[in-house]
Amino acid sequence: MAAALDGAHGRSLTITPDLCVEYLRAWAADRRLWQSWLGKLPHKPSAEAALRYLGLKPHVA
Repeated sequence: MAAALDGAHGRSLTITPDLCVEYLRAWAADRRLWQSWLGKLPHKPSAEAALRYLGLKPHVA
């Protein structure tokens, strides 16, 4: 456990403010792209219908 913590601490020293800013920009861009994609999906009346539209089998309990 001590070795894992030492390793994590060492890796954390490589995280710079610029790296954090770039990560947040990429995350925001990804969210915009995802929202755009979701907005183009047709509305389905149920979760089961949505799963079928996506080519997935609804889970039957």
